[in-house]
Formats: sequence, C-alpha cells, structure tokens
Amino acid sequence: MHLLVLFLIMQIPRYIVIDSKRIGTEFLENQGAKVISRIDSITYLVEGHLEKMDHSPYEIALYQEPVKILQGAYKKGKYFIPPLDNEISYYFSLVNVDSIFQTIQTLQDFGTRFAYTSNCRSAENYLRDRLTSYSDNSAMWPLSWNGTSMYNVVAEKSGAKQDFIIISSHLDSYSNDPWNLAPGADDNASGCAVVVECARILSQVQNPFVSFKFIPFTAEEIGLIGSSFYANNIADQGLPLLGIVNSDMVGFNPQDGYDFDINLDTLSILGQVTNFVVQNYVLGNNRWSYTPFSGSDHYPFAQRGYPWVFLIESNYQLNPNYHRTTDLVSTLDPAQMVSASKLVLGVALYFALLPLPPESLIVQNYGDGTNVYLTWPRVGYQGESYVIYRGLNPIDLVPVAEVNDTFFILDGHVSNNSYYYMVRTKVSGREGFGTPVKDLYVQSIPVAPQIARIEPNRDNIKVSWHPNSELDVVGYNVYRSLDGSNFVKINTSLVSDTFYVDGSALSPVWYYYYVTAVDGDGNESVPSEVSRARPVTLSEGVLVLDEFRNGSGTSPINPNQAMQEAFIDTVLRGAGFGNYEILDVSNYSSITLSDIGIYGLVWVMSDDNTERLATRYKEAISEYMSKGGKVIIEGYQNLLNLGLVSSYPSAVNPGDRYGISVDSVYLNTLIDFVRGYSDEYGLEVRVEPSKVLPSWGGRLQNIEAYRVSSGDVILHFDSYSNSEVFEGRACGVIFGDSVVLLGFPLYYMRTQDVIELMSFLRGREFGVKEFVKLSKNFYYIAQGHFVDVVSLRDGEFKFFDACGRLVSSGTFKNGRVKIQGLSQGVYYLELKSGNTVVNARILKVR
Repeated sequence: MHLLVLFLIMQIPRYIVIDSKRIGTEFLENQGAKVISRIDSITYLVEGHLEKMDHSPYEIALYQEPVKILQGAYKKGKYFIPPLDNEISYYFSLVNVDSIFQTIQTLQDFGTRFAYTSNCRSAENYLRDRLTSYSDNSAMWPLSWNGTSMYNVVAEKSGAKQDFIIISSHLDSYSNDPWNLAPGADDNASGCAVVVECARILSQVQNPFVSFKFIPFTAEEIGLIGSSFYANNIADQGLPLLGIVNSDMVGFNPQDGYDFDINLDTLSILGQVTNFVVQNYVLGNNRWSYTPFSGSDHYPFAQRGYPWVFLIESNYQLNPNYHRTTDLVSTLDPAQMVSASKLVLGVALYFALLPLPPESLIVQNYGDGTNVYLTWPRVGYQGESYVIYRGLNPIDLVPVAEVNDTFFILDGHVSNNSYYYMVRTKVSGREGFGTPVKDLYVQSIPVAPQIARIEPNRDNIKVSWHPNSELDVVGYNVYRSLDGSNFVKINTSLVSDTFYVDGSALSPVWYYYYVTAVDGDGNESVPSEVSRARPVTLSEGVLVLDEFRNGSGTSPINPNQAMQEAFIDTVLRGAGFGNYEILDVSNYSSITLSDIGIYGLVWVMSDDNTERLATRYKEAISEYMSKGGKVIIEGYQNLLNLGLVSSYPSAVNPGDRYGISVDSVYLNTLIDFVRGYSDEYGLEVRVEPSKVLPSWGGRLQNIEAYRVSSGDVILHFDSYSNSEVFEGRACGVIFGDSVVLLGFPLYYMRTQDVIELMSFLRGREFGVKEFVKLSKNFYYIAQGHFVDVVSLRDGEFKFFDACGRLVSSGTFKNGRVKIQGLSQGVYYLELKSGNTVVNARILKVR
C-alpha cells in the first residue's frame, strides 16, 4: 500500500467536493462533515468520512498531494497528425450499438455496484471476463479501502512499444440508496461500455504501435480511490504511460444543444490527437475545457503530470437521474453512446496504427550558410527509419531525406532565408506522426547569443549565456558600458566557455553588458540583448524595502507615504545609521540582488496587513544574505509573506534559506499585543496609541510569536489578555549575525522605542559599517592635481576609466591622491588603507 494513502487512512480524510448542482454544503455539514475552504464557486475542500455519508448530490475526490510529479511524455509542441480517413471509416463501421447496450444492461442488472458491496465485486469479475476475450491478458488489481478488498480490472493489449495508453472508466455506482439500489446505467455503465467496445474493436489491430491498458476503476464514487492507488503505482514504478482517456457518464442527452464536455491536455500529443479526431471524424457541438476536472478518474493522473482526456456528457448535472435509483438504461441515447465510443476509439486507433514520432527536433546552422544540422531522440521501434521534411513555410513541407541515424546534415539551403523542418518515424513502410515543426534562419554569420543570467558577486559580476547552435562558433566576446552606450570589449581573447567573470566591476554602479558570438571565419554576430547589474559592495548605507501601502493619511492605521518616510528618516537618523534609500516594492514586479546588493543593511518593512509582496524580493534577500548582507525583517505575518509557512501555528524548516531557525510560529489574531520587551537587554518597544484606532486601546492584532531553540531572543511578547500561548513568547530574535526577525510592525510602535531598538542593533554591530568618505562624496569634481581625502591618510589608489580598465595606480600619503596624467573625463577611484576600502566617482574637468 502506498505510504501516502496509508497515512490518509489513519487520519480524518479530506475530500474535494464538487457541488455541480449548487445546493451548498449544508447537506454534508448536517452529517458531520467540516468545510475547510472554498476553492471556487462550486468546489470545496471538506474534512470527514464522506464515503460513509450520503454524498449523492456531489462528486467527491480524495484530497492528496501527489508524492511524485512527472513532466509527461510528448509535450514538446504541436505535433503533425496525418489523416487516417480509410482506416477510421472502417473501424468506426464496427461500432455496434447492441454490443454497447448489452454491457450497460448487464452492469445495471447487478442492482447496485456500490463499492463496499459484494455486487460490486461481481461486476468487477464480469468486466474482467468480458475484457479477457479482447486482450492479451487481464487481471484483478487488488486494493483495500476502509477494510474492504476491492479490485481495479486491468486488461492489457501489447504493442510494438511498451509505452501505453490507458482507456478507462469507473465500474462502481452510487445513489441515494447505494447499499440496495444503484443501477448506475449512465454513471458509469456507459463509460464501461465504451471501454469494452474499444477493446473489442482494437483486438482486430495486429501488433499496434503502442500498448493499451483497458481499466474500469473501482471505488470512484467514494473518492477516486481505485484510480488514486493505480496512479501512485504507475508513478512509483516509472512506467511509460503516454496518457489516459477516461469516459464517465456519456450516454444521457440533456437536450441542451451540446453533445459532450471534453476536458483535455492540449500541450500533449494525446490532447492534440483527441482534438483532431473530434474535429474531423466525430463531428458535433461540444464544449471544451483545458484544466483537469477533479471529479473523475483521470484526475489523479493529471495531478502527477500525465496527459489526460476526459469525456462526459454536456451539463451532466442536468441529468435528473444523476446519483439516483432511476439511473436506468432506458434513459440513455443510443446515438450519444455511439458517438462517445467512436471518439475514444478514434483516439486509440491513431496510436495503434501510427508509429510515435521523435519527441522533439533540434535544428542548427552548420555555419557555412548552406548546411543545416538536425538531431532528434530515437523512438525505439525495431527497424525504424526517419523521414526528414523541409519547406519554405510550415504548411508545405516535403520529404527530402530518409536516414537510420538520429542526426543528419542537410544541404541545399540558400543563405539568409528561413526554412521549416519536421521528422516522421517510419516503420515497416508506414510513416507516423511528425515532430513539432522547427524553423531556422539559415545564414553564415552566427546569431546573437542569449544571455541566461547575470550574477552580481562580491568583487565581480558574472555574465552567463546559452551556447550558440552553430557548429562553427569558436568563441564569444563580452562588451561593457557604464551608461548603456559606447560599449567596449573587455575580454582580451575569445571566451571559449559560456560565462565571463568581470573582476574589474568594483564600484557600486550599474554595468551594462552584451555578448557576441564569433565563428571560425572570424564572423561576429550582432549583439545579444543588453543586461545590467551592480556588484555586491555592501557599502552604501541602508536600503528600506518599503512594502507599506500608501494610504490616505486620514486614519491612524492608514498612513500616507510622507508619514511613513518621516518615520523612517527619524528612526535611522536618530539611531545613527546615516545614509539610506527607500525602495517602494509596489513599483517593481521583481527586485534583484543588483537592486539591493550595494547596501550594508536591508530593512524589510512589511507594515501593512493587506499587502503580501514578498514574492517580488524574497529570492533577492536570500542571495543578498549569502553574500554577507544583513537584514531586518519586520511587519505583519512575516513568515507567511516569505512563504516559510502556509498557515498558523506551523513549524519552519530549520534549514530555510534565510537562516530563520524557528521551531514554531504562532499568530495572535486578537487585538492583544501591547509591546515587545526584554528585561535582559533593557528594551521596550510599545504600541503608539495615536497610530492605532481608539477602540484598539493601544494594542495590535495579527502579530507573530515564535518558539525558538536557537538565536538570541531580544524581545518577548506582552499579551494584554495574558494568553498562555503568547505571553512571554519570543517576538524579536537575532539569528546569527545576518538577520533580525521582529513579529510586529515597527511603524505602529513608539518612535523613540524604535530608535533605541535600532541603536541597540547597531551597537551589536548588526548593520552597516561606517566607511570613510571622500570630502565631496560620491560625485567628486576634481580640479588641479589632487583629490583630497577625509580621515584616510595613507594607502594605495587605483583609477579606472569609464569602461572599467585600470589606467593609473600607486600610493598616497597625507590624505591627497595625485591625478596627474589623467585626461578630462569620468573615472572611478578605489582607495585602500588596511581593511578599509573607499570607492568614488571622479569627474576630471581640467
């Protein structure tokens, strides 16, 4: 038994409940179920033993997070699907309405197929016997649920490849009297009849190109139990499942103007073939959906990343017999059943009659303007070959070569033209599906590289790019600028790798880069896109990441931007932090390490209870701390905002990337927080009554408190109600020497208390170091022969030009640096004295 399912059995299970009839959840709640959350207008997460309750008005699915999620096969683009008119016409002529209704009638005659009854076991055996005659082998696949042994029926038809498609339905039934009468003709003897009919007709296909499993799942009506167990088994074993085609309630015609609701994965070849079959061979008026409906047996497979197709009659909730004792064969429409059978059969026939294509195709310029290099993965049929197609547009492709290998150098191109390519597998004279069409602009000059990442570091910037596809590219050049124009090459020889570390990028300014590719003939590509970055210097004071909504200022709890900035200015200047900048998070879709890495301290100010914007900066904060940066994190629900917890109370992974080793975090939702205090350190940070509503009585709500076994607790929670959970709990902690976590918003605290807290942190050497400054600071206009330095007397100096090239160096004494020999222009000056480093920009005017 799968460990996850075993765990769920031991707990009170949770279910996804689909209220398609929109009656609400009171019907379940009156039976003891608990609604956890509402997912959308008709879908709920509900806790309780629903499989033992009357849930006949709903569809239910056992809620579980998949343990293993896969990417799924054949999801690389839009595949070529050839017509199969003659074959489809022939096999469709074999669909027999009497055969279909024989299956439905027999299943109905069991009286009930409720999953816990012996009648359901009899139905399982009946379907195994039916499918045995149409398959290579069949078996009863056992499982146990709530102490009852049950069986999925699994019949297999072997093909030329082990890759397989599941054709499925569910065999159990449900009603308002499930133990005694649940005929389930539409739900879901109709789907079982489709499975049996497809197996019957496909039995005439000798040696299909893929394998098939025909599976009527058990226990769908009590939460997709049979399919969940089986999907776990498929994923755990890594079996080559190409996808699932599931039919559930396909025989009733609600006379609503539609035939079916078709739910499918359009990214996969399975979904694309389904769409092609419907549009060309099973015409009708259907409704389409492209996210997996959670109420039937395809869903556990879709959750795990496998391609899916789900077929159900349109507006199934309009069937008055749905989950009733009146769900009888006499209510079904023969034409509807034939259409459903043809639709599923048509999809299966495509995979039975055509070899699979290579999953993907790569085309590359050879580099001479005439030849193109193509490569693709092997499919794996015995005796396979590959037919290469080419054309000047993606529609009119013609075969140009047939090969046995999985690569080919194709000639005959005219330089500076676009071409389109496709490859089809050929087995025993039969060509199959085609790869997604790829295009290529054929030329002799390399195309521009694509920059993949630009990474600021301490003392350098690393630029990385994707390798060019041309086979004759021998290296790359890297160009840099300080203003986005007048780029200068900074590598002395061709870069043979796909990254370059710029060790001369030292100043806290933006550097701009682009990359070019060079081939063996010396041809150089046009530039890549321009990317920019700043090195991590930790030298420029404090950055406040302001995640505080700009309010109207008319209410104490709704301050405007000016009020917030005045508070920040008073606190930082009062605590002696000096230079600072404010970055309004709401103005950025994403904040990078380059944005924050020049600052010695980042104050994350999440003091608004309505905004949750940490997704915009949390990656940058993590990278910043890894480079030695220090962070103060304060505000409302910090750990929820950072994504370290999803609910309260909760434990935090001790290995989280911020170094916040919290054993548990709690949230006090009452208006109960009075202050943070520490007798040990003599600290008190009390709520400022004038900054909260009068009715709050000088207290705050939604404040985090922490249980910690490591870290230095500097503030404890003072609870107005003396709550056993919160009173004395940590609400301010220093972790290591890099992060301070405060569970409350500083803006609403007394300003002088916040100044004293910040002064305490600064005294603990938590925060920015005070760097020696030049006498006129960052933009120094140099006239004459010297630059004067304040308080830095002796040391070494280096001048870099605007492109970062070293142009002068030496030693200085008595606080004066010679600038003789430099022409007029902009320079960057680096001074070093002992462990102190100063950087400044110099404008030499004469």
